Amino acid sequence: MIATPKNENLKDLPKGKGSFIRTYMGVHFFGSVINMSSLLLVADKMYKKAKLSDAQIVLLTRAFSSDAYWSPFFVAFAAAITYAPNLDTHIIIINGLFLVLIGFMFTFYEITKNDRFELENFRGYPIALETLVLPFSLAFLVLLTNYFVKDLKVIVLIALFSLILAFFVLPIKKGINKSINIFKSHILEELPKMKVEMSLFLIAGMFGISISSILFGIGIELPFEKFDWIIASIFLALFIILGFVGIHPIISIAIVGEFLSGVNHTLLAVAFLMSWATTVSTSPFSGLNLTIVSRYTLDSKRVFKLNIIYAIKMYFVSVFCLYCLSKYLGI
Repeated sequence: MIATPKNENLKDLPKGKGSFIRTYMGVHFFGSVINMSSLLLVADKMYKKAKLSDAQIVLLTRAFSSDAYWSPFFVAFAAAITYAPNLDTHIIIINGLFLVLIGFMFTFYEITKNDRFELENFRGYPIALETLVLPFSLAFLVLLTNYFVKDLKVIVLIALFSLILAFFVLPIKKGINKSINIFKSHILEELPKMKVEMSLFLIAGMFGISISSILFGIGIELPFEKFDWIIASIFLALFIILGFVGIHPIISIAIVGEFLSGVNHTLLAVAFLMSWATTVSTSPFSGLNLTIVSRYTLDSKRVFKLNIIYAIKMYFVSVFCLYCLSKYLGI
């Protein structure tokens, strides 16, 4: 309701590197708060001018999916904190932003060195810099409150501050009367559209608990003594492979999360987020790729080929991060 930039404040971006960098950062940080809406906002504008180019596909999928590495407002973080509630939020965000930076460097190097992407002709979509105030404001409020009030869950703070900001910012932007109509429309029309996503989470949770209960009931024990970076890397690889064959990361997280509730939650949550971010960018069965393939008449194989090498690179970087984190945590 309050994150969409005003059309009158938008200016045309120049072609080339500057356009690519600004659009990438805009999609990423804008998407860190409003999730899929940011992707559709930018992609729709691009698609109105011409079919999406390889460079635009790479930007949209990677800039958006990398939010899962760190954003406390992303769906992946909600799933991770549900099954690893004792995670250290600060470590998650620092590690995630490092992965975002590495992912961007991989992408920018690939785009600039490969002539097929025609970077000099790239046209993005200008998300104004002032719109990034909202993501940073939410992150600051959540982290600051969590620092002083440890007992409040991060997921509760996210919901609380999102609602508070909406109540305060919307009347300033739209006026009281128009704000009332927007709130009414959002409650009666927009929220019911989330029923499919809500159903997915409920089913995944029930499925995960059921499978875990069965595993505990028949006496299956963990095939390892401690959950360190090696085991986390193996689970990460399994999650990614399963995601590529059609099993959504939230299902894998729901099953393993219940079964591994006794291990270090920070390391576990990092592995969860890594698997989500890597899978979503590349898998033909992810919600992201299913959406853009159907909405913008793309070939899912094309998206897969554009991102598979990137996904492999990010897996090995993720393994390195898991190693460093494991040593830092003394595991």
